[in-house]
Amino acid sequence: MEKQKDPRGLYQKMDDKLMDYATKGVKAWNWTTGLTKASLANTMLYTGGSAFFIALSHAAYECYDQNHFAIGAFLAVTSPFYLVSAHVMAKRNNKYEKMEADAASKGAVSYQVMTQKKEYENSGNWFLTGTAIEVFLGNGQGQGIASLQGFNIGATMAIFAGSQYVMRTDYMPPRKNAFARGWDKLKEFARDMKQPVAEPVPVSCVRNELRG
Repeated sequence: MEKQKDPRGLYQKMDDKLMDYATKGVKAWNWTTGLTKASLANTMLYTGGSAFFIALSHAAYECYDQNHFAIGAFLAVTSPFYLVSAHVMAKRNNKYEKMEADAASKGAVSYQVMTQKKEYENSGNWFLTGTAIEVFLGNGQGQGIASLQGFNIGATMAIFAGSQYVMRTDYMPPRKNAFARGWDKLKEFARDMKQPVAEPVPVSCVRNELRG
């Protein structure tokens, strides 16, 4: 009898792979900008929320232009939703990163942060599920504005999901960005070049000194 695959095992493999990508992304962000994971996650949130707001505002304008006033009004009202959500979630990210940084400075682990990371996992799964549903609806089940709205929501949810994975990674403290570190190295190199080089002393002079 063929052994059935454990759905939890498949989920764990996918989750581990996504977390690996998130960890690499946070390390690259920290190395390049010198900023922390909350900065990256918040940038993703505001980017996704702003893109959604612009896309739906444009769709609302198109609806008004085509005399679809009810749909246009609905899109206009709902367009700021993800932008407001991004602001609320960004404040939460900053709060828990500070708690994690404080605990790390004491060589400890915050129970509240670990609990919140589980919440990040749950919300990340929710956003990924929403992404799949919205992209499917936008791809085949809707036409025109409905299709565009599905893709816009799906893309925004995908970015939001990525931000949740980013917040689950280990804390990395802020540091100088890559440009500042490179500039420091350049100044150090220039300083070393300015230092006088000792002139070699002829062997005959050394011998004369010893004889004298």
